[in-house]
Amino acid sequence: MGGAAVAAIRLHQALLDQGVDSSMLFLEQKNIGIPGFYSVQDTKKKQLNYFIRKIISVWNRIIRMKTRSAENEKKIAGRNVNSGMFSLDPSDYDLSENILCKEADVIHLHWCSRFFDFKSFQSLRKPIVWTLHDMNPFTGGCHFSNACYKFESECRNCPQLAGAKDPDIAWMDQKYKKKYLEDVSLIPVAPSYWMKSCSERSALFGSFRNYCIPNSVNTDVFKPLNKAFCREVLNWPVNKTILLFVSEEVNNPRKGFDLLVEAHALINIPDMLICVIGITGITAKVIPGINYQGKINDEKLMAVAYSAVDALVIPSREDNLPNTMLESLACGTPVIAFKTGGIPEVITNGVNGILSEDLTSMSLAESISWFYENSGLFSENEIRNDAVKRFSPQGQAYYYTKLYKDLLN
Repeated sequence: MGGAAVAAIRLHQALLDQGVDSSMLFLEQKNIGIPGFYSVQDTKKKQLNYFIRKIISVWNRIIRMKTRSAENEKKIAGRNVNSGMFSLDPSDYDLSENILCKEADVIHLHWCSRFFDFKSFQSLRKPIVWTLHDMNPFTGGCHFSNACYKFESECRNCPQLAGAKDPDIAWMDQKYKKKYLEDVSLIPVAPSYWMKSCSERSALFGSFRNYCIPNSVNTDVFKPLNKAFCREVLNWPVNKTILLFVSEEVNNPRKGFDLLVEAHALINIPDMLICVIGITGITAKVIPGINYQGKINDEKLMAVAYSAVDALVIPSREDNLPNTMLESLACGTPVIAFKTGGIPEVITNGVNGILSEDLTSMSLAESISWFYENSGLFSENEIRNDAVKRFSPQGQAYYYTKLYKDLLN
């Protein structure tokens, strides 16, 4: 499950805890164990028995393979996939016909690429809040622009579509979205001021009122634990300085693991270990001093990992407000990162982490070396207390609930 889904679920739980009647609609069935979760098929075919629902689900998948989803993939075929994720409208789904959307007072969108069709805006006709987990809602298809600013005007000749049959497909997608944004009651909400600024400058969302409400972290789960005990649980050495890297997909170029590997080679500190959590695939290289742990889905075990290490490293080339950063800080563990996206809004040099000056492996190596020599300057309690104050579920739920009420009034 990606970071956007995790953030959305945490908000849903926080709203439920505050007595808000909240429901979540997923494209596919999710076994979350929290009330109020529905899949499209759950809501669309409630009256049918299990076996008929399964037949319809399989049939719908076959039909979609021949329709818009397949057509969109054909349009961007040939591009360099290392450019990052790219998602086009239109979608195979019309959420305006969904019973949950019809009954809702406010519709709150999260990460819904290939699920939400902008055309639905014209038939929903009710207040809509959209949390911007990435840039895709206001671009011509990219999820992070990689320092391209064409989304501010026209997404012509998209650099991320180099090699595709028609790089101007992004511009067509941008025009499609804009067509259905007229007279829409939409409030874009960004977890970081960096993302809010991008949205405000965009040709699609710049005319709307944009807000910033940070994501939250469950501070009852993510909290400081005994370091020696945590290392024993994970079978990690007790006599080394351990850094942690976490990503859903380790080799995602945007997450910058390659920069960390290069920095590690430059440092050459024998008693330092880098532990890596995430999906590595078949391309993971065996490198002395780098320990691959695979993916961890359990939040309590992740809290153990954050507490076991000396620092979390986030070498992202672009990022919004990473959940991993909030989780680490809630555990009292400092963060070493680049000055990208919303990260500098949270990390203060020498207080709760270190920000590398330049987006290079050399600069990252210098930051890691400085941390190695000065790790005793960081206070676990101060880092934890600041994170609890700034990223509590109660605070996030309060600001979103206030926004919902303002829209309804």
